Amino acid sequence: MLPYRLAVYVPIPNSYLMLEIPGKSEIVGTCDFEDPRGVIIDYEGNLSHAANIRTYADRVRAAATRHQQHCPTTARRWVWATEPIQVGWWLGEDRLDVTNMEALTAYWDGIVAPEELYVTEPWEAARHM
Repeated sequence: MLPYRLAVYVPIPNSYLMLEIPGKSEIVGTCDFEDPRGVIIDYEGNLSHAANIRTYADRVRAAATRHQQHCPTTARRWVWATEPIQVGWWLGEDRLDVTNMEALTAYWDGIVAPEELYVTEPWEAARHM
């Protein structure tokens, strides 16, 4: 099990962050303790079309796993804390808690199907794929 919860974000509309990362990427992050003006984020857009990443929650889990394990990736950025909008929390393994559905649905062009909020494979099965 991964050790701590992570904030889940979407970019502010028309921000540099929105232009820099692939559309519909899911973003997780933590405060940069060396510079509290920023957030260190990891994102997942599933550009490689991985079979085990099908839903919003699956993409959040993939980004969260990389973020918490400090895996080297080009999908990590330092951004100003004003650029992302927090929409919820990734609580580890298979648990996503959405706290700002309005911002999330705006980012997804007004459509977030309920099944998008659940992972498609249990944590143990997904990590062995």
